Amino acid sequence: MFAVLLTIGTILIIDKDFTKDSEKFKSKVIDTGKDYVMIDYPTNIETGKTAFIIDGTQLLIKFVDVLRMEYAFRTEVSGRFMKGHPILKLP
Repeated sequence: MFAVLLTIGTILIIDKDFTKDSEKFKSKVIDTGKDYVMIDYPTNIETGKTAFIIDGTQLLIKFVDVLRMEYAFRTEVSGRFMKGHPILKLP
């Protein structure tokens, strides 16, 4: 459902689920398909450092669509790839 609302360039705010820290990360959508979303590697909002996220990591994703509606959903990392730069695949 959310893949339909996500367009290339949508800014995402990401929380790693099940962690003690309340670190927040920022990323953006770089590709979408019928059953996946590809995003840039997230960076820590406070430090600007790139996050190390492995396959299977549970994430809480938040975003705002073009109509300024806020959405949130849970997902997990289903793959990591290099396409000129590192990207993550979300189902």
